[in-house]
Amino acid sequence: VLEELSAVIEGGKKNKSADIERLSSQFFTLIPTNFGRQKPVPITTMDMVNEKDAQLKFFLRMGFEEVETKDDGRIPLAGINELPLPKTLLESIAGACPSSAVTSSVKKGEACEKKKAGGPKRPMTKDEYGSILLYTSNAIYRELNRVLREEDKAGIKKYIRYLRLLLHAADGLPAKPVQLYRGLGVDLSKQYKVGQTITWWGVSSCTSDMQVAKNFAHGCSGESTLVTLDTKTACDISAISFYANEKESLLMPGTQLKVKSVEKKGKVANIRLEEVGRAV
Repeated sequence: VLEELSAVIEGGKKNKSADIERLSSQFFTLIPTNFGRQKPVPITTMDMVNEKDAQLKFFLRMGFEEVETKDDGRIPLAGINELPLPKTLLESIAGACPSSAVTSSVKKGEACEKKKAGGPKRPMTKDEYGSILLYTSNAIYRELNRVLREEDKAGIKKYIRYLRLLLHAADGLPAKPVQLYRGLGVDLSKQYKVGQTITWWGVSSCTSDMQVAKNFAHGCSGESTLVTLDTKTACDISAISFYANEKESLLMPGTQLKVKSVEKKGKVANIRLEEVGRAV
């Protein structure tokens, strides 16, 4: 739909308003948003198209990724911090994703390096920033998280050097206790039990804006979950991500979370989790 909107906006047709209105309405019916009775503003410029594209990518990372529902004691990334640190992002991910995605991530990473985006605890390189940006570009996130969840040894080997760089980059950003939120397009109320500790092995996208996650959860057509997380080691990447408006933070693989409460209201499950440790 966004590609069609781009073609209409950039095309030579004089009377575009009807097509823009139709395609904008179609786009907003496809994503979980909650405008209430207020009609969403039509997408009329390429800047708005790019913004909605980045927003959609964030929703995919946050809300449509599978999450663990039990802790089986495995540690798929054991020993990762003892591996040599890759010198460049390209070196870390060679053969695992399109080179164009790496190039654009490093280019934006260079700008982040110059302005010290995210207020790093130590100097960070363009390639460290680029490792975070590559994840938020959605070029690799789905397969990366799948191999981590499934402990796919061949897949983990493919991404291990990238993960080494990503974990090092995340460690360079300040971490402090903060409450985050995550809207998920699935009901976890029957799988998550109070007192249980679960390890999330994927790279987990969350938001510090409760309304963003709440709108997502309540905007899903089926059952969903609104997760409230009391975190200790999340890194705020809102100043680094390709799209800052969703106030995105990341939890790194191996984050251990204790279930504090579970409540079901209508089609939305409300679950509160507390970070209690890291397995990596």
